[in-house]
Amino acid sequence: MEFSTGFPSLDNALQHFTPGNLMTVAGARAEENSVLVVNMIRHMAFRAGAATLVLLPSQRTDAFDARLRGCSTRVPHQAVLDDTLTEAQRAAIEHYEKVRRDAPLFVENPKSLPVDELDAVVEVAAERYGDLDLIVVDAVQLLDDPDLGVDEWGTPRRESRVASLSRASRALKHLAFKNDATVIAVGRRVSRHTSEAEKALANAENSAAAFEAFHQDSDQVIELYPAKAAVRVEDTRRVVLVRKNRWGPGGDWVPLGMEHATSLVVDTGSRKRLR
Repeated sequence: MEFSTGFPSLDNALQHFTPGNLMTVAGARAEENSVLVVNMIRHMAFRAGAATLVLLPSQRTDAFDARLRGCSTRVPHQAVLDDTLTEAQRAAIEHYEKVRRDAPLFVENPKSLPVDELDAVVEVAAERYGDLDLIVVDAVQLLDDPDLGVDEWGTPRRESRVASLSRASRALKHLAFKNDATVIAVGRRVSRHTSEAEKALANAENSAAAFEAFHQDSDQVIELYPAKAAVRVEDTRRVVLVRKNRWGPGGDWVPLGMEHATSLVVDTGSRKRLR
């Protein structure tokens, strides 16, 4: 099945998708990266009928479920939490729940997912659900390092962050090739928009080298940032930069809108080339 992001302007900037494609979605704000990908999942699983596997290692599924419901129904998250839904909103959620039950969307949240077990986990999922068109891993930083044994003093051997992410990159590309599916790897990139807490989580001291390792095998790399004019937290303007594109030109940036209340991402219908 041919992949589409669900955003015509972004599809036009990327120009081409092919089976076995590995796309990395990164940016300064990890939560917003996930929101963007949830909107892609909604398009592929609900509208295109793509068999989709979502892996959320070491996470609960609550946030994913809330974002998917919000962007599908445009019912604000707070209205659900406060139980202040209108009749129209309740009807929208009931319709969504039926669509969700019928859609070929499979979500798993293993407590631990070592990089070297990724292939086996997807293989078991494919046996359970059938051939997969789209595989999403959110987030790559939450994949566990492989067991490298212990050194002569009995201390567990550890890979550097760069080596670890390089291994993950190769494993994800192999996953796409083996399953003839599109794989989306969600990560984060440290920038001026990144909070101090996320910088620590992203291992900021070698973030540049780690990020290069992270997308070395990716066919396409897109990064999500607040628009330059978006100075307030509540501002909905976002920009997707096509950082890398194996199948066409890179360097385009695509403006999108992100509704915080519902997790809906909308296409504003234009793109520009960075000079």
